[in-house]
Amino acid sequence: MSDPKAPYTPRNSIKPFSVGDFSVDPGANRITGPNTDRTIEPKAMQVLCALAERPGETVRREELLENVWAGRVVVDETLTRAVSLLRQVLNDGSSKSGYIQTVPKQGYRLTASVTEIAPSNTADHPDAPRLPTEHSRLKQWSLVGSVAAMLLTMLVFLGLQMSDPDPDPSAITSVAVLPFEQLDDSPETAYLAAGVAEELTSVLASVPGLRVPSRHSSEAISNERETLKDIAAALGVGHVLEGSVRRGGPTLRISARLVHADTDTTIWSRQYDGEMERIFAVQEEIASAVVQALQGTNRSSDAAQSGFTRSSNLDAYSLYLQGQYWWMNGNTGDWFYRARDAFEQATALDPNFAEAHASLAFIYARHRYHDQYMSSALARRKASDAIERALAIDAGTVDAYLARALLATATSDFEGAADAIQSALSIEPDNPVAHYIDSELQLARNAPEQALVSAERALSLDPLSPWVNVNKGIVHYYRGEYSSATQAINEAIRIDPKYTWAFFWKAMVQHAQGELADAVRSMRRCIALDPGSETNAAFMGLLYLDLMDEEQAQHWFEQAASLQGDDNGSRVWDRMVGLAYERNDDPLLLELALRAMPALHNSRFTLVPVIAGALAATGRSAESEQWFNPIWSGTNIQIDPIQPHDASIALALAAEPLNDQLRKAFAEGSEAFPSYYRHRGWIAHWHMLRAQPSEALRSLNTALDQGWLIHWWQLRGIPALQPLIQTTDFRALLQRIEEHAKSEAAKLAAIDTPR
Repeated sequence: MSDPKAPYTPRNSIKPFSVGDFSVDPGANRITGPNTDRTIEPKAMQVLCALAERPGETVRREELLENVWAGRVVVDETLTRAVSLLRQVLNDGSSKSGYIQTVPKQGYRLTASVTEIAPSNTADHPDAPRLPTEHSRLKQWSLVGSVAAMLLTMLVFLGLQMSDPDPDPSAITSVAVLPFEQLDDSPETAYLAAGVAEELTSVLASVPGLRVPSRHSSEAISNERETLKDIAAALGVGHVLEGSVRRGGPTLRISARLVHADTDTTIWSRQYDGEMERIFAVQEEIASAVVQALQGTNRSSDAAQSGFTRSSNLDAYSLYLQGQYWWMNGNTGDWFYRARDAFEQATALDPNFAEAHASLAFIYARHRYHDQYMSSALARRKASDAIERALAIDAGTVDAYLARALLATATSDFEGAADAIQSALSIEPDNPVAHYIDSELQLARNAPEQALVSAERALSLDPLSPWVNVNKGIVHYYRGEYSSATQAINEAIRIDPKYTWAFFWKAMVQHAQGELADAVRSMRRCIALDPGSETNAAFMGLLYLDLMDEEQAQHWFEQAASLQGDDNGSRVWDRMVGLAYERNDDPLLLELALRAMPALHNSRFTLVPVIAGALAATGRSAESEQWFNPIWSGTNIQIDPIQPHDASIALALAAEPLNDQLRKAFAEGSEAFPSYYRHRGWIAHWHMLRAQPSEALRSLNTALDQGWLIHWWQLRGIPALQPLIQTTDFRALLQRIEEHAKSEAAKLAAIDTPR
């Protein structure tokens, strides 16, 4: 096998060969076929020979440029023209790709068979290309995303060369920005490539009449399909933008081309070599030039002029792109820290960088998403400051409004959250993040129908985003639609098999259905990908409590404690088995639990029933109300539930009799999310507070019939359920629970046992 990266070296003599139905005489630069006998230019012949050296394999554009042209600096259009010439000859002038296939983001592949043939009357030529003989498989390069926005900023100095008048560019109504190939190993280039695609896609999508698929969709489809035509068909577009990038110190080489996918015809292409510092001065001008090329018009585009991220500092911009990358690609344990650090450094280098301030505000507003990444008081203050700073610089900064919506939702200011989302959508109506944040808001205000509408809208705008798919799964989860939830989450895993949030929520859905062994297996995959999240470890411990495996539960609680550090929450996790199973009402432990509420109550799980029951059992119900009331009011900066309907449950568990406000909240929450409440035993608690023990027992059995009573061991600590717990019927219910738990434990043991 030959080295696919070895340089091309012409031979002093060469024999003719055949390509499919055509005879090729490299020495005479002649191609003969059923309906043609053509002499072609030497460089085109050398390209054909280079492809024929490895028939059926991809030869990179960069390799062809560097080797066939012997180190000369030539633009990418030169290679494109040579390939176009070969296609005309090999396909008798047909517009089809035929024997030479374009491989998006990589290069070209000769699809026909190649064999040596005896020369008829061919003399040796000293400059003849090398005879095609052996071939090897080109190594797969690492896909890091699109650098289309950056490359287009550079092309302004050279203009856009139209290489073919057909098809008419004025007919372009859709274009996909494909991920660009990274031709160096620099991490900075990877961040650059992954980050700027989002910007170019957003700018082009804002142009009236031009449809642009999301970056996630373009990236995912291009990973699955081989030809440009297939990619374009899957995305429903007629044109694609592709290219490559190489960075060397302060300089950058970028090649780009706009292609009519059906005919594989290049509309324009260009290669640029220049200094990185020249990028920002021409960014708006280039954006307008791109839109003009796509729409076949000389009019400048206000959307293109205003849509790009702005910074006068190259290092700040690079850090901003790093933050954007980790925002969407980090795992549950470290995404926050990586993104926050990058955005903080970007704003320090460029204090007038509005988008960096807005992104930082968004990250701060998510400080309790999954893990508790920093103090809520500090995070909220920093988020608010960053929002105001971003909007003072640029009132149209979308992420600042989305951060404001997150903060408002967390404090039950639903009207403020709705206003902020509408402000974002008035600027970018098709922003998928705004729509999925609206779905979170609708869940929080007990509006499951509208939550699903918003989640589906986000998915229609960005169908191949792992997170948008998981978000739709979360909405179905709260609605009790577990089959639909599983389908959406599995799609996220198909798109990105290493997306840790997908495995976590898959375990949540399996847990609700009583599939405890499968839930543990999903969490094992999650933790294998992301061992640094205390929430992951804690949830695994809670699963093992449901399985009645105290030893494994203790192991994972200790793991959660070690990840959380030396604080009140870690001490509670160390003793959680005793608190949950043995009703350990040690006053010191309860005090620690009360102070550790942010770690014990979130959108993944809540241990409020355990703590409230322990407080009531020790005659401290008044303290319960003191501690839990701020959860509902949203005024306690230490507790920030994602779904405030959870808070109404916490209050109902802690306060008896219910006041009118709590009674109303409980009724609304249980009516909006009956399955969610039933599987946690909270509807049973509601019936007991209304002196309806038969209905309470029926709801518990119904939950078990439908799947599972999540964290069933909490029921024994709820004060209102104590009269029911003493009955024979409740003991029969516990027996059903234990039998199912043992069955799932046996299933898990069978999976773990080597055969």
